[in-house]
Amino acid sequence: MTQKKSILISTWTYPPQRNGVSHVAHAHAIGLAKLGHDVTVVTSCDPARENDDDNVKIVQFDIKGRWAPRKMFKPFSGDISGYRNFIRDFSGDIIFFHTCTVWNTDSVLDVLPNLSPKTVLVSHGVSFNRGSFLSRLVWKPYVWRLYNIYNTFDHVVFLSKKSDQDRFLDKYIMEKRGFQRWSVIPNGASPEIFQTDLPDFKNVYRITPQQKILLYVATYSPQKNQEMALNAFLINGRSDTILVFIGNKLNDYVKILKKKFNSSNNGKERILYLAGLKREMINAAYMSADIFLHPSTTEVQPLVVLDAMASGTPFISTDVGCIDELPGAIIVKSEEDMSKQINNLLDHENKYVQHKEAGLSACSQIYNWENICFKYNLLIGGLCGKIDSIA
Repeated sequence: MTQKKSILISTWTYPPQRNGVSHVAHAHAIGLAKLGHDVTVVTSCDPARENDDDNVKIVQFDIKGRWAPRKMFKPFSGDISGYRNFIRDFSGDIIFFHTCTVWNTDSVLDVLPNLSPKTVLVSHGVSFNRGSFLSRLVWKPYVWRLYNIYNTFDHVVFLSKKSDQDRFLDKYIMEKRGFQRWSVIPNGASPEIFQTDLPDFKNVYRITPQQKILLYVATYSPQKNQEMALNAFLINGRSDTILVFIGNKLNDYVKILKKKFNSSNNGKERILYLAGLKREMINAAYMSADIFLHPSTTEVQPLVVLDAMASGTPFISTDVGCIDELPGAIIVKSEEDMSKQINNLLDHENKYVQHKEAGLSACSQIYNWENICFKYNLLIGGLCGKIDSIA
C-alpha cells in the first residue's frame, strides 16, 4: 500500500489544451492518483475542461501571461491575487510547479519560502539563449536571477542529465553554481495505447498497403521544420513512400510548403497535410508508419519521439535537446543525410529491426509513464516522509 499524500500540481496549461507541458502535467497527475495519492491540479481556465479527471480535482484561475522581455513590467494578467491566496492556503504535502517564466510559478516565488508543503520545480528546459542578439540581451537579467529562483524550491527535477548553454542552460547554471537539490526524471510514453484496437490509418487515408509511410507529428511551424523533412523526401524520390504530416491546425506555414513544393515532379498526392486528428487516429498513424522523421530545430525531450519509440517506429532526427541519449536514435545534419538514412532503414531489414527494438526496449524499461510516476513517488517519499514500497 502507498501512504497517501496530498499533492498539488501547478501548471499553466492542462488538457484539453494540447502541448508538451500539458501532456506531461496530465500524465503526472493521473499516474500519481493511480498510486493512491490525493491529487489536485491548478491551472488556467478552459471552458471545454471538465472539473475532474480520473480522480484528479481541477481548480481553474482566469490568468494569462508569461515573463518575456517585451512584457517584463507586467507579464501576467487576471486573478493573480486569487491564485496567490490559493497557493498560500494549500495545506497538503507537496506542490509541483511546471516550468519557470510562466504565471503559475513566477507569480508566487515570494510566497514559496513561507509555505509548509514541500515545493518542487519541474523544468521543461529553457529558451533564454535563442532568438536575436537583442532578445538574448534582454533576457540576461532573468538568467542572472535563475539560481536564486531555483534555490527557492526544495527540489528541482530536470528531464535529462545533459547540460549545455542552449535548452539545458538552467541545469548548466545550477551545476556551475553548486546547486545539489536536483534529480533527473525524464518524460515518458504510454506503450499500452499502441496495443489496443486502433483505426486502419492507411485505409482511412487511402494509402496502399505497399506504400511506406514517413511520418512527422508536430505543430506546423519553421521551428518544427517540416520543410527539411519535405526536402529530404523529395531528394529521396522513392516511389514506394508517402510523407504524412500531422499538426494541430493548418496555417500559413502549410500554405508556403504547398506552394513551394506542389510543382515537384514527385507528385503532390504523395504528401498529406493533416490536422486536428483525434488522439486515437494519431496513435493509428504511429502504428502504420514505417519511419518517424523529426527535423525540429530546437527541443528538450520531445514527446513525439518517445511516442515513436513506444510504437516501434524507428526515428531519424536532427541533433536537438537530448535526442542523442535516446536508444535507437539516428541523428542527421542535413536533408541529404536524412534521405540517405531513410534508404538505409527501408533497404536493410536487420538495421530497421535493430533501431525498432532499441526504442521499444527503452520505453518498456525507462521511458514509460508508469515507471516515471514511480520515480516521482520515490521523490515524494524522500521529501515528505517515507512511502511504503509498491508491490
